[in-house]
Amino acid sequence: MYTEFEKDSAPSLENFLKERDIDTVAFDIDNTLLATHEYYRQALYEIGMDVAEQNTTSRRAEDIATEFIQIVLDEYKRGNYRPILMDEQCESALRRHFGDSLDPNLLQIVNDLLEDFYTTSPQIYEATPHVLQVIKSLGAEIVLHSHAQEEWTRIKAEDLSFAVGFTLPYLATDITEEKDSSSWLRALQLIDCDISKTLVIGDSFTSDILPAIHAGCKHLVWIDYYGTGIPQNVEIPSDVEIVVVKNIQEILKLK
Repeated sequence: MYTEFEKDSAPSLENFLKERDIDTVAFDIDNTLLATHEYYRQALYEIGMDVAEQNTTSRRAEDIATEFIQIVLDEYKRGNYRPILMDEQCESALRRHFGDSLDPNLLQIVNDLLEDFYTTSPQIYEATPHVLQVIKSLGAEIVLHSHAQEEWTRIKAEDLSFAVGFTLPYLATDITEEKDSSSWLRALQLIDCDISKTLVIGDSFTSDILPAIHAGCKHLVWIDYYGTGIPQNVEIPSDVEIVVVKNIQEILKLK
């Protein structure tokens, strides 16, 4: 079964956890706790503006930058939304945009622009620290799980730990591997917890919610930013509960 979040419901996260005997909360990181999508789009826009400078047409630079972003996002969609390094995404998009006329110097410009991309954490959502601190104050353990490179995940986890005032254990599943049921179990093994007493929270239905269900999780929160709703062709086991919310702040109002 799944539950739509009721906007005016009384906040009762403590009761929610107690009634379900939940003692651990496992979070996805990107686009769940951090504004990673916005971080990507800003970087792509800046690269697109540089691409525009190489364009000899009379088109507006902003239009070319927007088109470049769309080409990259189309490549991402074509790859079934599987994580891929930014330089590879951009090179593929540039080759589609310029074809044989692609200037190798432009690739170097892009690579230079991306040099610091994976050394900085995306912005933490405003509500994230409070949500994590409340969960911790209720006595629940917290663990993070990200589908990204180890070093970048470490940077993000350290930024989050600094923001909340306590260390957050994390698992990075490399983008060359699948973020699947076994990786969710490995994340939970970091704190030796029982998945049947774990609440999994993530924004991706395919790499967070479904794999966690397959791993044995019974309680999940899906952050459905775009309001698409649970796919109709997916059969959810009758003993599995999925709560659908719109953003991280609504976690505090689970009931």
